[in-house]
This record gives sequence, C-alpha cells and structure tokens, in this order.
Amino acid sequence: MKQGTLPDSITVITSSGGAASTCDLIRDNTFDIIVNYDGPGMGHGAWSSIMITMQNAGGGNLKTQVFSPTYVMTKKNVEEASCWTLEKYASRFC
Repeated sequence: MKQGTLPDSITVITSSGGAASTCDLIRDNTFDIIVNYDGPGMGHGAWSSIMITMQNAGGGNLKTQVFSPTYVMTKKNVEEASCWTLEKYASRFC
C-alpha cells in the first residue's frame, strides 16, 4: 500500500479478469498478488452454456458445469500473465 506507513509489512491481494490495467498495478506495486480468472474465457463459457441449454429444449434434465482456471500473478511472473486489452482482444474478431 503506497499510502500506508508500513508498506513492506502489508501484502495486498485482489482478483481480476486479466486486463492489462491490472498487470500495470502489479508492476507499480499497488498490488502484491492478483488471482486472475479468464474474463474473456468465462464469457465464452457462459455463452456456450446458454446455447447448449437452448439446443436441448431448455435443458430441464441437463447437468453440466464449466471450469474456469485461475492464475496467481505476482511481480515475478507478470510478464508471462494474460494481460489483454479490449482493443487487442476485439481485433481477433475483426
């Protein structure tokens, strides 16, 4: 924590969808650890689940689950992390 009087004795942990702005917050020491989930992947998983349900007449008896892995990001591994921007992600579809 930048404003605290004991910055080296406090570990700040949060979660994120892996956006580039989050990676910047690790680099500038705002956060120490970020547990990233795959935000774009979760959106795809939700869409796929909806489509499967609709294709199975509402899915009243359909049981399924979608797993979304997480990635613990620190300053040591931020460069290998998924740090996407909306523009970069959207460019895959245009």
